Amino acid sequence: MNTNLNNFDINTDVKNGKVVLTGKVDSEIDKELAEELVLSLDGVSDVDNSLTVVKSMDTKDKSNDMMDDDDNDLTDAKITTVITTRFLFDSEVGGTDIDVDTDNGIVTLNGTVESEAEKQLAVEIAKNAEDVRDVVDELTIITE
Repeated sequence: MNTNLNNFDINTDVKNGKVVLTGKVDSEIDKELAEELVLSLDGVSDVDNSLTVVKSMDTKDKSNDMMDDDDNDLTDAKITTVITTRFLFDSEVGGTDIDVDTDNGIVTLNGTVESEAEKQLAVEIAKNAEDVRDVVDELTIITE
């Protein structure tokens, strides 16, 4: 099992400019940051922040090295949220069919798209998000 996996589980739903955040974060600060981040995106008019704060047992005695890991996790959560929201607002990308996972700034795109152009656009959107180090394209083109 990968111990560096993202500690955040944030899901987004978008309808008419309103974003609903659901999932789990480690602190109130993370919850507020996620909301502020989404509100800063073009096209977002409102945020329903339904994130749940869950304290993990090992967060009480963290060293400075662990704090760096927390910063990475927070950055990964931010990257995932930004890319997912951009997909949902882009009419040429089927955002609900693409899963975005981020680990240490490396974004993995999984899911289905309808064309090579949509696939390339999704990869470009991910590459252009702040703090992204690399994009792993695991998207599948489906034809009907």
